[in-house]
This record gives sequence, C-alpha cells and structure tokens, in this order.
Amino acid sequence: MRVFGPEKVRSAVTPSLAREQMRLAAIAAWHGALTAPARLSSPLGARTLRFSTGAVRGDWFGYRSYAAPGASDHDEIVVVCDDETEALRAMAVSGGFGPLRSGAVGAVALDALAPNHPRGITLIGAGRQAWHQLWALPDRFRDVPIRVRARNERRTEEFAIAASSILDLEVLAAPSVEEAVQGSDVVILATSSNEPVVPNELLRDVRYIATVGPKVLGSAEIAGDLFCKTDCLVTDSTEQLQRYDPAHVVVASGLEDSVVHLGALLCHDAVPQGDRIVMMNVGLSGTEAWLLNELWRLEGGG
Repeated sequence: MRVFGPEKVRSAVTPSLAREQMRLAAIAAWHGALTAPARLSSPLGARTLRFSTGAVRGDWFGYRSYAAPGASDHDEIVVVCDDETEALRAMAVSGGFGPLRSGAVGAVALDALAPNHPRGITLIGAGRQAWHQLWALPDRFRDVPIRVRARNERRTEEFAIAASSILDLEVLAAPSVEEAVQGSDVVILATSSNEPVVPNELLRDVRYIATVGPKVLGSAEIAGDLFCKTDCLVTDSTEQLQRYDPAHVVVASGLEDSVVHLGALLCHDAVPQGDRIVMMNVGLSGTEAWLLNELWRLEGGG
C-alpha cells in the first residue's frame, strides 16, 4: 500500500493529469463503467461525516471521507482498494483532492462546452474552489482576460495578484460584480453564498455559466429561475443532482429530465442545444478514488 501526503498530492496531480482523468471518469460514469452513487452522510452529533464512493468492477473500489461541509482546509481521507483481493492499494491524507477534482471537472466541461473564442472569463468567488477552477484552466483559455470578484474587496485583490503570479494568468480584480461580468461570455460561480451572487439580468448575454457552490432550495448562489431560461442544462452527476436534501433547485423546478450528463456530451452521445449552457458541478462520486488509483498506477502499483 502507498500513502500520499499533502505535498505528494500537490506535486503529483498536475492540471493536465487531473483534466484527462476527470474526462475519462465522466465518460466512464455515463457508460456505467464507473459506479458513482450519490454522496452518503452520517450524522455524528455536532458534525456530519460524508462519504463519496465509487468503483470500477474488476479493478478498484474506494471512497473519500470528510467532515461536512468540506469547505475548510481540514484533512480528508481518500482510500482505494483492489476489487478482487480487497487489499488496500493506496491512501491519501490531504485537503486537496476534493478541490482538485472539482476544478478539473469544471475545466473539462469548460473546454467542451464554452465558446471557442470567449471575450472574457468572469470568476465570482475567491476561495479554495474558485482557485482550483483557475488552476485547472484548459490551455486554450490561458490567454483570455479573467476578471474576479468576491464579497471582500481586499480578498478579491489578493486573489487576483496570487493567481496572476502563481498560475501565470491574466487575472484582474473587478471593483464590482457588474463590472466583473460586463463583456464576458463565460461566468464561473464558485462561492459559499446562500443567495444569488449575480443578478439574472447581468447574465442575459453570457453563453456559458458554471455553478460550483450551493444550489439547493433556500441556499443557492444562482437564482433558480435562471435554469428555466437556459437552453442546455449539464451536470457531472445526475444521481447526486436528484439526491439533495433540500432539493436541488433544478429538481424543485421539475427540470431534472432535461439535464444532460457531461459524459454524454464528451463522448458525443448528446449534443448541446441552444445559445446558453449552464453547467452544474455537483460532485461526481468516486472521482477522488479514481484519481488516487491513477497516482498509485503511476507510482508503479499496476
């Protein structure tokens, strides 16, 4: 068994590796090769322990466990086992797998569904999830101007400076949400907000919108009626979409049957329709274990 600590995870998981593996995982989930049920929750008094599980029959099974809501820098555990012998292949103790996976899934969807030559990209949010949406940014978007805006002006400026320096991107701190969105045809929402962070009228001309943060009734970073006015709704996990409690705003609106699985689009079993796409990054289960299994393989495990 191999054990991966935080430093090893950060050095071994490159953006290109994460993107390619999440693309393969999304397609495998669509075809049924990756078993990826909705997350499981275990209430433990003052806290809740969550499990994101997955399996590839004949190869591996595994899980990620973390204390909900999982937005802090606290450690999480990812475990992958051999499907035939049940022996442990690898374990990772790191706070990074969830955001790495989420950023890579967002990047895969962006690459497949966003306009070919966007005028600009807007990122709303300046936390760990927002950072990894830029960390995994596909190469074809690296020269596109990026504007970021968070609730805190100082945090917005610090985030823009760090992203420009560390990620080598053109990231500018916008003085307001309105100025951040203006002129962009790609908007990525990655906040912890319980209420809409961008008015719908500002998103009227945006062609691709991704939402990473809260999306349930009574707690959503995006207005629910926006989904009703969208040509194509996409998600990485229809199973997770249908299992939220409270309900996901799309399910509460009766639109779940119109949602397209990202894997279907990636393998061309479906074609995006219309001029505006909303990608709902809800967390394809088992993808952290998928990624850990790939690290195990690259380390000579199989």
